Amino acid sequence: MRRDNQSPLTALLDVRLLDEIFQHFVLLTGLHAGLMDPEGECVYASDKRIAQRCALCRLVQSCEEGAARCREEFARAGHEAFRWGGPYYFECWLGLMEWSVALAVEGDYVGSIVCGQTLVGVESESFRRGLREQCEEIGVSVRAAEKAAAQVKVIPTEMMKASARMMELIAQELCGSGEAALEARRRQNEQQRRIAETIHERKLSGMSAVYPLDLEKQLIAHVRLGEVEQAKALLNHLLGAIFFKDMGSLAVLKARLIELLAQLSRAAVEAGANLEATLGANLEHLNRVNAAATQDEMCECLREALDRFTEGVYASRNTEQVRILSDAIQFARAHYKEGLSLSDAARAAHRNSSTLRKLFREQLGMTFTEYLNKVRVEAAEEMLKNPSLSLAQIAVEVGFYDQSHFGKAFRNLTGYTPAAYRRKIL
Repeated sequence: MRRDNQSPLTALLDVRLLDEIFQHFVLLTGLHAGLMDPEGECVYASDKRIAQRCALCRLVQSCEEGAARCREEFARAGHEAFRWGGPYYFECWLGLMEWSVALAVEGDYVGSIVCGQTLVGVESESFRRGLREQCEEIGVSVRAAEKAAAQVKVIPTEMMKASARMMELIAQELCGSGEAALEARRRQNEQQRRIAETIHERKLSGMSAVYPLDLEKQLIAHVRLGEVEQAKALLNHLLGAIFFKDMGSLAVLKARLIELLAQLSRAAVEAGANLEATLGANLEHLNRVNAAATQDEMCECLREALDRFTEGVYASRNTEQVRILSDAIQFARAHYKEGLSLSDAARAAHRNSSTLRKLFREQLGMTFTEYLNKVRVEAAEEMLKNPSLSLAQIAVEVGFYDQSHFGKAFRNLTGYTPAAYRRKIL
């Protein structure tokens, strides 16, 4: 183990800050922490007087094979932490629990902080048996290892998670801008998880592999309304449905997504986004999709494009008008199950009905009632996934007067009757 200030990794970081942070961390937790380079070599460690490596780790790392195994695991854990954008928990080859957080500088992985060398819960017979086997393999005294293992710190799961989160915050403090790269990875992984869930649901339900025009229409509507969060959530479902249909054909996927980008940019411009800025952003993202080598790259590109298009719609609107519309929309989404009227929403937005009616038509291209029906139909789509609920129950639950009114509004917005939509998804 090196503890020098001349390694490439320590040259990138504020060593004085690193020393101070490590000292406070180990005083608080009593746990050892080490700064690892991308190859798993420890280049900086917490003060030995406060929290040195556990006796078992010192013993096995005194032999070449043991040290090599530790470096290999530290290197792998650091890369996994960077890949997932958060703490990576792992059981080392000796059976001890450790966790790693990645360090990124200007988006590039430069190393990690590894902490742990503990047991979580009670030492088990399987741990002792595994320890004996590993020590015999590398030629370390089993008796000495068992004696050292008896001194290993045992901590509860809550402490492990809390110290990992603390280490994550330390990494952010040390790297500054590197956190942006890790946050981007978190977003990417969350997006991929939701897309995978959609694909899995469609496989289980036996849904036919047809292009999801209904989801595309809903997404375009969210863009026109400048509804950022709703658009993001729906984009993942739409991408999952597209991948389910065209899985395995990268060229077809690119064609689908390029057409989707064109539709979204047109919707943004129609809703008031700056024409030149939107078309410029669209061209940039079209080129990125066309050059993408993987589905992940295409998904990230679509997510970024959606952010820019919806932000463009939002920015195009008068600030006061946006506030009024936002108040009315939030009120509608919170109370859509009730018998709302335009005057109810106007009171919530502290404006008169004629002003709000005009804003809905000019800014959103629809009436308040049409928007309210849109919210109710979205809620109904989720409830239709539950086969135990009757159509009449769903109609009342989402705020429609009766089943007939519900059916007409649902068909106008989705192209399906509620019963046909349920058959399609179940």
